[in-house]
Amino acid sequence: MRQSLERELRPGEVSLDELERAFQETEIELPEPNPVDLAAMTNDAKAEEHHTEKAPGDKKSSVSN
Repeated sequence: MRQSLERELRPGEVSLDELERAFQETEIELPEPNPVDLAAMTNDAKAEEHHTEKAPGDKKSSVSN
């Protein structure tokens, strides 16, 4: 779908299509994760996984009011 402005482009301006194309082609720059933070997140995930595991035969308890 081609987009257009209701006026002529001024010197130095680019079309909306050109702006959209440049936006779509731009890659996201993510900061490198801190190794200490990464290790802590991994340990937290493992602890959470261990906490949520159920023993064989355990049934989900429900609370009724």
